[in-house]
Amino acid sequence: MEIIEETIVHKTDEMHMAVAMPSATERDFEDDVELFLEQAGWKTFREERLAGGGFMAAQKDYDRELALKVDSLVGFVKETQPGEWAKIEKLYGAAAKAKFLKRVCDKLEPHKDADGLIACLRRPIDMAPGASFRLCYFQPASGKNPDLMAKYAANRFEVVRQLRYGTMADNQNDSIDVVLFLNGIPVVTMELKNNLTG
Repeated sequence: MEIIEETIVHKTDEMHMAVAMPSATERDFEDDVELFLEQAGWKTFREERLAGGGFMAAQKDYDRELALKVDSLVGFVKETQPGEWAKIEKLYGAAAKAKFLKRVCDKLEPHKDADGLIACLRRPIDMAPGASFRLCYFQPASGKNPDLMAKYAANRFEVVRQLRYGTMADNQNDSIDVVLFLNGIPVVTMELKNNLTG
């Protein structure tokens, strides 16, 4: 009996030692968050990063001064509202993109009880000459309008890791762990911490 008990204890120790503890670094936590969001339908740029682009692959169109993913925002607007874009192109020509981005940034900056991020996502932004732009489309109450469904489906949800945001010489390499963008506009920032590693 004693020999059998000793064998069981020995085998249990071997099995316990064979089971590796999962890695619990902050980077592993970021990987898990990114994978979860990817499975929920967000664009993660994981393939580009793993193919050698690093974390910068996801932020190649990020303008630090404007704090926007410019190509994502302009691409979304051109795709969903080509008629409105044509209006400003007709007036401003080659400067249309710059004028549009300036207008968006002006409206995103809160002024007393007006403007700001939430207001800009809920209501269209007006711009001369009579153009009106939506920065996102919410899910329609029903699927009966295929045009609205297509515009809702065109929303661009993007996850950017290690977003470098600094605009001054001493903070060029400062980064935020994870930023969630909706049509090129940052809507959530996350600084992830792991209690297991301090």
